[in-house]
Amino acid sequence: MKVSDKLARMTRRDLFKVAGSYGMSSTLLAAGTFGGAMTVAELAKAAESTYEKRFAKEAKHVLKFGAAGFNQRNLLIERAGCLEFARDLESRTDGEIRVEFIGDNQICGQLSCVEKAQQGIIDIYAASTQNSAGGAPYLNVLDYAYMFRNRADQYHFLYSPESQRILREPFEKRHGLKFLFSHAELRGIQMGLAWEDRPTITKLEEIFGTKNRVTGTQLGRIAMQALNLNPVPIAWEETLDGLKQGLIDGAETWASSFVSQSVNLNFFCGTEHTAMNAESFDGLSGDLQDAV
Repeated sequence: MKVSDKLARMTRRDLFKVAGSYGMSSTLLAAGTFGGAMTVAELAKAAESTYEKRFAKEAKHVLKFGAAGFNQRNLLIERAGCLEFARDLESRTDGEIRVEFIGDNQICGQLSCVEKAQQGIIDIYAASTQNSAGGAPYLNVLDYAYMFRNRADQYHFLYSPESQRILREPFEKRHGLKFLFSHAELRGIQMGLAWEDRPTITKLEEIFGTKNRVTGTQLGRIAMQALNLNPVPIAWEETLDGLKQGLIDGAETWASSFVSQSVNLNFFCGTEHTAMNAESFDGLSGDLQDAV
């Protein structure tokens, strides 16, 4: 059962009441352990138990995890692995590392998380590589159009030894960040409400000349220009309103975000990655580095 189903019996106010007592990280980690729906009292009891386990001994390191707009609900749609990583890391280090998960754009957004990690304001961040390319331009290497045929190609590269030489080491050298892991999707054009009642798009030529939101990726922008898709840089927080109001025709993103029609181009990466400040990583002992 999904976490959203488990939380269905309680209001947002109830959730924040529990989180106010035991912290949002402990509350979300506790919710993920239930096998079915829960009441407020049951969640509070589980959150208390999780809190006591997490704070049973003093942590050697408390890592701030800025997770852009992610929360326990949208992470069930876009499986970026952020909460699972935090829970697993605390468990495997027996509480020597404690992760404070800060999502819902509370400490950083898609465009700013990478910069705040570089500045040491947060230790770990999660955001798309495309939006993060503004602050860490080397991430553009993932966005050559049609370099990856499918998601299997993406996963194969991201976790192959070659990614160490081509992606991870240059990324750390240039930007002071360690690329930890990523989910993998491929981007297309997701059309706005103005296209809801139009005939199904079957050819790319049918959307030539349309205005489409683009992320911070330079190579993605070049690809869209070559395809006559008129890239328009718009912050993700403003994209949905733009699609609904017709300010833009579509958005370069992946299918889990579509509003009306999904034009499945699969033309470059949609990768929500998690990375860590290299100095924060280097400050850990060897066994804790291995755990990360």
